[in-house]
Amino acid sequence: MNSRWLRALTAVAASLALVGLASPASSQPASMISSSPGTVAPSSDNPAVVDDGVWYLRTSKSTGMPQTQFRYGNPGDAPRMGDWDGDGLDTPGVVRGNTWYLRNSNTTGVADASFTYGNVGDLPVVGDWDGDGIDTPGVVRGNTWYLRNSNTTGVADIVFTYGHFWGDVPVIGDWDGDGVDTPGVGRGDMWHLRNSNSTGVADIQVNYGNYMDVPVPGDWDGDGIDTPGVVRANTWYLRNSNTTGVADITFTYGNTGDIPLSWQGD
Repeated sequence: MNSRWLRALTAVAASLALVGLASPASSQPASMISSSPGTVAPSSDNPAVVDDGVWYLRTSKSTGMPQTQFRYGNPGDAPRMGDWDGDGLDTPGVVRGNTWYLRNSNTTGVADASFTYGNVGDLPVVGDWDGDGIDTPGVVRGNTWYLRNSNTTGVADIVFTYGHFWGDVPVIGDWDGDGVDTPGVGRGDMWHLRNSNSTGVADIQVNYGNYMDVPVPGDWDGDGIDTPGVVRANTWYLRNSNTTGVADITFTYGNTGDIPLSWQGD
């Protein structure tokens, strides 16, 4: 997946509320802690965590220190990562209220693009909805998905319903390797994945993880297909196929309570 995500289910529910609890809008993030941009292995997603506006990116799926650390956004913002400019590098974005602040490098600084999209209280999601290599915004409101194909203010280009109105956790990925990100939902320990941005039933159903895990999908082996991952406290359990089974990769990264994300650098 070009861009992606995101503590126990209770904490996930709290993260859904981050959008509505955010501080007043400003495109100037807080002062720099440090900046040391890193690189990642081609075509493979790697772990990242965010804690109170500080981003910690690691370039391998293993226990260790971050290769890149910087501050972007404010505590209470909803963090997301995406390839906003089509250069092959996932970089930070934050949503504050219904304003999106996107940056094109993994460094401290001001937003390169800012716009409003969705309503306060929506759950922000990001993906490459049209296969053009650029990640753009979406929001989930109840079980209705509103996806936009440009990083600008405007109306949704794609609207559909998927999942249950309450309780599902949206997950985004390219589940079939066709270059287009499509919806999924985590429901307890079941993943319900769909291969088109349209209303309908799941194309893939996978039992993976535990009820209170945080789902973080990604392309963990660089084959172009996003597959499940879960974070339990600060332990990551990643699987390389959209099937029920045990983790192919396990490691610890970050602290309990961090917001986990996946990122790609090619």
